[in-house]
Amino acid sequence: MATTNPIDQGRGRSNEPGHASQRSRPPRERSAGDRWRPLLLRWHFYAGLLVGPFLLVAAITGTLYAVIPQIDRVVHSHELTVDHIGDRELPMGEQIEAARRAHPEGTIAFVRPAPVAGETTRVALATDDVREGLNKTVFVDPYTGEVRGALPTYGQWLPVRTWFDDLHRNLHLGDFGGSSDFRVR
Repeated sequence: MATTNPIDQGRGRSNEPGHASQRSRPPRERSAGDRWRPLLLRWHFYAGLLVGPFLLVAAITGTLYAVIPQIDRVVHSHELTVDHIGDRELPMGEQIEAARRAHPEGTIAFVRPAPVAGETTRVALATDDVREGLNKTVFVDPYTGEVRGALPTYGQWLPVRTWFDDLHRNLHLGDFGGSSDFRVR
C-alpha cells in the first residue's frame, strides 16, 4: 500500500515511486541569451563605475548653474552695484575715459551701459594680462565715474561663472580634460 504524505494530500501528490512529482527533468539547454547575460551584466557594472562619477559631476555643476547669478551678485556686489544712485548719469564718453585712466592697457572690446539704475557700466578691454579668450572688464559708477573694480570676464560672464563653466566642461584639467580631442573634424 502506498503511503501518502499528509502535507501533500491536498495537492494530489503521492510518495509512490515513479510518480510525476519525483521524476527528474532533463537539464534545459542554455540559450545564447543565458550564456551572454553574465558577461553583459559585468560590462554594464564596470561601465557604470567608469561613467558614473563623470555624470555625477556634470549633474552637480549643471545644477549649480541655476544659482550662478545669485552667487555672482553676492561675490562681486562691489563691482556690479553703485553706493548711491545719482540724479543723472555721466555721458558714456566720460565713463569710458574714467575706465581708460584707471586701466590704460589694451583696447576697448565692448561697452555695456548700466542696464538698470544702481548698476555699473562695464568697459571690456582686450589685454594680454588675462587668459586667452577673456577680457579685463572695468566696472564704472555711471553717476560719479568712480572705477569700482576690474575683473577678468568671458563676454558677460564674471569669474565665478567662468570658473564653474570650466569645472562643468573639463574639470579644470585644461586641454587634457576638454572634449576638443573627441570632436569630429
